[in-house]
Amino acid sequence: MRANRIIKGLLISLIVTAFLIGCAKQVTNPNNSGPVTIQMKIAGVSDIQAVGYIQLTITGPGIDTPIIDTLIKDTTGYLIGRIEVPAGRDRKFVLEVRQFGEVAPGEVLYRGETTADVVPDAEIKLDIKLVPVVPMITLSPHYIEVPILNNFALDVYVYNVDSMSSLRIGIYNYYNSNVTIDSIRPGIDISGNIGFDYASGGTYETDLYYSWIVNVSSLLPRSGHYATVYCSTLRTPGTIYLYTGNFYVNDSINYYIYAGSGEIYIY
Repeated sequence: MRANRIIKGLLISLIVTAFLIGCAKQVTNPNNSGPVTIQMKIAGVSDIQAVGYIQLTITGPGIDTPIIDTLIKDTTGYLIGRIEVPAGRDRKFVLEVRQFGEVAPGEVLYRGETTADVVPDAEIKLDIKLVPVVPMITLSPHYIEVPILNNFALDVYVYNVDSMSSLRIGIYNYYNSNVTIDSIRPGIDISGNIGFDYASGGTYETDLYYSWIVNVSSLLPRSGHYATVYCSTLRTPGTIYLYTGNFYVNDSINYYIYAGSGEIYIY
């Protein structure tokens, strides 16, 4: 059994389309209500395929009770829902992505918010940046298509992992061993004397090590772009499934970090 909680599937960005219609029950002045269409563009989601509950909450002046509804993801990757909301100024839209729960929705994995004015008979476009609110390590891009005998890069992002002076990550591949690691470089949020080491096994189980070379008091950032991993494809076409796992923070395994995953299509 894997030591860390694994979330399968990865999407870097999604489009959320919500249809909002004036709701007289929640409007201070019913004359301000009217049909409204809102399109949300979601960026920053590293994994939403295995998420079972996506909640949108709307508050603002004249809305005595928060408007709460759920959105569903269709087969094309859009999030859709129909919500009644009053027109007015300073409407706050909060989107939360939750894990599956056996009885009730699980803990919130991602959260994002924005504020906008809602005008009747108008289309409003909202950009909501979703960021992890739990400890998480992800690979980006989630999905990439690469020709055989070619090169590609994966970025490693860390979110909400406290008190790190060293971090060890395993990247595991299923069903195919058609990739080699060429090099690893520090991410844009890493500074100071930091070393990278990696080793590949026969089943492509690769550990990335991030550790201070000299004894300094600074800790690694709790969130940020940690590394870029440069890889090469070999001669066999196919699909490679990767996931991150087995996180060692300061030489102690951490069971509370969520793992990201990726898919590489080689043709």
